[in-house]
Amino acid sequence: NRLFYLALAPELFGTVSRNLRDGGMLESAGWHRLVIEKPFGYDYPSASKLNEEIRHVFREDEVFRIDHYLGKEMVQNIEVIR
Repeated sequence: NRLFYLALAPELFGTVSRNLRDGGMLESAGWHRLVIEKPFGYDYPSASKLNEEIRHVFREDEVFRIDHYLGKEMVQNIEVIR
């Protein structure tokens, strides 16, 4: 199982998703999840474009969009989650 957590500038989400696929990171057995920390785009058109780019790599049920403040504590306590 693999979980990818992206806390990047929104315009990089599609590029990083494609690179994960092209680099063979999604070829392992088990599930793959993509966690994206908001903001997700700057407006509706940019968010739609990002969704389209990500859907070329991940299914919708594999993508989780979270608020920065909700994700902060989770990342700080990643050992507990493991």
